[in-house]
Amino acid sequence: MSIDFKKLLSDFTTMDRVTKYLLGAKAPANFKPVTIKAIDCSGATLYWLRRCADIMLPDGSMNQLAWCEKNLRKLKRYEDVQYAKDDASRLFIAFIVPNKLQRYLNSKDGRARGRHVFLVYMGMTMESYGGHGVGSLPWNKRKSVNCFEVKNG
Repeated sequence: MSIDFKKLLSDFTTMDRVTKYLLGAKAPANFKPVTIKAIDCSGATLYWLRRCADIMLPDGSMNQLAWCEKNLRKLKRYEDVQYAKDDASRLFIAFIVPNKLQRYLNSKDGRARGRHVFLVYMGMTMESYGGHGVGSLPWNKRKSVNCFEVKNG
């Protein structure tokens, strides 16, 4: 698989600060970014990866985390991506998961369940989040337990 970083950045920039957050909102890959008025975190991740890397993720952050864990031939797991923050050839999918107590209370098996999903590129997030919509934050403002590099090429 090959990542079209130019298209990713163009799509993200078009949606940044214009596309609002709405839980459950999705957009088909054939929609132009300018036409998308609202999208949630998993919808944004699904949309960008489908359009820019031809990756077909399932819907929902929990399902996307499970997909990443099952597809380690296409992805590589990392605990942190700080060392790659200036590398324009690398893209990551990251998940915020509940803490250990929440995992124990919400899961019979104690496994991590993704609550929020976003992309990390050049040390910045690409995401859609409540109260804002599509936007970006420095990677160090988001804590992630699960992070996967999308292999390019």
